[in-house]
Amino acid sequence: MRRPHSYLILVAAFATTLAPAPLTAQAGTAPVDSVKRIAIRRLLAVQRTDSLMLAGVEEAFAKRTPTPDMPASFLDSLRSRIRRDIGQFVERLVPVYDSLYTASEINELLNFYQTRLGRRLLETQPRLAEAIMLLSKQWGMEEAGQVIVDLARHPPPPPPKRP
Repeated sequence: MRRPHSYLILVAAFATTLAPAPLTAQAGTAPVDSVKRIAIRRLLAVQRTDSLMLAGVEEAFAKRTPTPDMPASFLDSLRSRIRRDIGQFVERLVPVYDSLYTASEINELLNFYQTRLGRRLLETQPRLAEAIMLLSKQWGMEEAGQVIVDLARHPPPPPPKRP
């Protein structure tokens, strides 16, 4: 099954998150480990954030071929480091969830994912995301094709000449 190229973007975004240190570490203070943040960590675990992220990373690496400027040893070391440090990435999501959701909403999400429908969503979400990406790529290409047809029928006026 072919994954969309957006996984490469995801890997790039993931790689850029590894470089900077978290803001709390830069400020020299430890994050407050509230009941809400503990619930967020449970939610991220229930959502299988780490394994889903690693699956996308693995798929992106499988498609990547070594080049002189990016040898296999670099890719192997990066893959190994990402596998080892995925928990650090997931931990960086905690403040994001903390800023977007209330404690009550986190608990509601946890409760939802424990329902039959919630478990079903977790099970089907990767395939749904892949289908959406493939359909959006196809649709975008169709729209671009239509723009080409429209421009061929009605070309835009030439740009004004500069004096």
